[in-house]
Amino acid sequence: MKPELKEAFEKYFSALWKLKELGVSKNQRGITSELGEWLVEVVFDGKRAVSGIQKSWDVEVGNEKIQVKTHAKAENTTARWSPIIHDEKAETTSVIIIVFSPEYKLKEFYKIPWRDCIDNKLISSTKHGDVLNWSKVKKYNVNIRELPKQDILSMFY
Repeated sequence: MKPELKEAFEKYFSALWKLKELGVSKNQRGITSELGEWLVEVVFDGKRAVSGIQKSWDVEVGNEKIQVKTHAKAENTTARWSPIIHDEKAETTSVIIIVFSPEYKLKEFYKIPWRDCIDNKLISSTKHGDVLNWSKVKKYNVNIRELPKQDILSMFY
């Protein structure tokens, strides 16, 4: 085994542990999802769900229950959709889709009211299950530079 491979893994695992200590990561399910939920929680002064498998929402901001979908897409990936469960009775009030580059640079940020997802038929059934196609939600694109907490978001520019 190459020494630099061992060192890289040690640094990676150490960084994951530190992010857990700092409250960014709550479990081992995936840093991309955790990062998105943490960003929404911090940027909008919200509170993440206590359970990592909370049904239909991830972050609560006031009376709003937000489902967060986060992606770190390779440059050559053409898939531009988020898996989502079509549930008209969900407690969700909005969906936020965060798209990072492979290097975790913030590329896109969408905030879609849940009623629009349901009433405007933004969710499609596909061979991959129910999905929210990003081409259908372009009008919900938020200018990243206009979001609150730019001191935090700037880490991802």
